[in-house]
Amino acid sequence: MKLTISFLFSILCLCVSAQTAFYPGNPPTIFKTTGVTVFNVPTNSGGGGYPVITNGLVLAFPFSPSSFNDTSGNGNNGTATGSPTFTTGVGNGANVAVSLDGSSQYINIGHGSALDVSAITVVAWVKFTSLANAYSAVVSKIDFSIGDFNQIFIKSNGKLAIYLGLGGGLVVDNDGQGSHNLGTGTWYQIAYTYDSTSGLVGYVNGALDGTAGANGALPSFPTKDTYIGNDSFTSGRIPNASVEGVLIYNRALSSGEISTLYSNSAP
Repeated sequence: MKLTISFLFSILCLCVSAQTAFYPGNPPTIFKTTGVTVFNVPTNSGGGGYPVITNGLVLAFPFSPSSFNDTSGNGNNGTATGSPTFTTGVGNGANVAVSLDGSSQYINIGHGSALDVSAITVVAWVKFTSLANAYSAVVSKIDFSIGDFNQIFIKSNGKLAIYLGLGGGLVVDNDGQGSHNLGTGTWYQIAYTYDSTSGLVGYVNGALDGTAGANGALPSFPTKDTYIGNDSFTSGRIPNASVEGVLIYNRALSSGEISTLYSNSAP
């Protein structure tokens, strides 16, 4: 019996190692089984730490400890413009979120080859100080000259707006048709997924927000930079908000995986 338990525990540890990466935070405390995989879950309170799914992960920005370094292993480190400051994050961890001023502060992630994807998932925690802009860009990559872009915004009415330009005038979008309204002063996890089969799916706090049908794969535009908090084509879209836990994947995560990312990081 002891040998069997030891063997099972070894297999469990291997699953954890293969499937998750940890943001800085408190040490692991429990094991939790979900419909997706098995995670070694750290406590969140005061630490800002939580595990993330690593399958397809191309960018992970925990902004901790007080840095713009990519922890996915792909080297997509960010460069800040306007000297944004670090602030308290979702789980009350110190300096694990970045505060953007709504006028001149944003982060340029660059255009590493891992960010040139044909399917995508984008996840971010946001807390708005104000919603003055018609559209506030959370994560954006754009080459408007050829109609290629993938962008997620929060509108002034608190609705998600997601735009994907597939080239040749093809656009998939969900602009404010979702079921959630974000307010100020509260942390929300926003996310969207897209591939040529399942189309566009938006989420707020792990729950479905809105959808749009597929219209082909995302195009390749490898020389254009990805931004946190900036629309490089249209001015006036820098959010007055705190941002934490930005994740980008090269595949469309399932609804179960999105729910898991939320539940493992929610305060």
